[in-house]
Amino acid sequence: MNLLRNSPLKDLYFKKKDYFSHYIETDLRINKNFLNLKPSHYFNDILYTKWPLYISVAVFFMLFYFVMALKRFTIAIPLSFISLGLVLYYVFCWFSDMILESLVFGRYNRKVRGALAYGFMLFLVSEVFIFSGFFWAYFDRLFDPSTLTGGTSLPYGLEPLFKSFKPIYATLVLVVSGYFANWGIYYTHLGSLSDAYWYAYLSVVCGVIFLLVQISEYNSLLFSIADSVYASSFYFLTGFHGLHVTIGLLFLAVQQDRMFRCQFNKARLQGYRLAVIYWHFVDYIWIFLFLAVYVVNWNYSYYYMWY
Repeated sequence: MNLLRNSPLKDLYFKKKDYFSHYIETDLRINKNFLNLKPSHYFNDILYTKWPLYISVAVFFMLFYFVMALKRFTIAIPLSFISLGLVLYYVFCWFSDMILESLVFGRYNRKVRGALAYGFMLFLVSEVFIFSGFFWAYFDRLFDPSTLTGGTSLPYGLEPLFKSFKPIYATLVLVVSGYFANWGIYYTHLGSLSDAYWYAYLSVVCGVIFLLVQISEYNSLLFSIADSVYASSFYFLTGFHGLHVTIGLLFLAVQQDRMFRCQFNKARLQGYRLAVIYWHFVDYIWIFLFLAVYVVNWNYSYYYMWY
């Protein structure tokens, strides 16, 4: 009995309150006005946000108008770019609110940061499944080439791997970029934010060089996305990956700016760590794409046609 008197449950015990009623009154905060329903958790003090819903709606319209653009609707392309601008604006607003809640109000404790990390991992899993669908369509044609294309799935006009070294250069630059990003995390843990900032800057520069190499390769190709199913798969895989590289660069650039403003320390590094995880995800997708499109897709018979 003495132990119970000194425990946090003594009020419930001596006042003979019902446990369920106590939960309703304290944790859910339900009073006589049932419209004032506000869930409350002992570790979660994050306000409800409208930005995820807005982002979802904007992404839906962006993809919808993009499909309409493929059907050659007149104003589909401008509306698609407007939807893309809204997506970027809503993401900026959401990130600004998250930085404000974490940096100013201090609401992102260990449990909340863990929940954000798990949610981000689920997002990456969804991205893996999206790329899996595109690779499935590509491999379906790769392992069943048509005789009309000479028994090869390589589109005519695409230089083989050992004829053009641009894909190799792009792969090396992207891998080095991920290496620099890792050093940024390492020096942040050591407390040297100046060194971490410059390594983060180098990772962003390498990402920009990768995009420039990919654009240069696009300009040298002799086929378009509408020439064959292989050309469509090539442009869609590389272009969709380039879109993710652009998103990753924006993610890294925002975290680099936060690092410049000294908003990180040894214990609180969640934003930059998630940006680096996303950047490594982009690296792994490109390495698999490089092996599938430029290495596996190459054959000796087509290579000798260039000589």
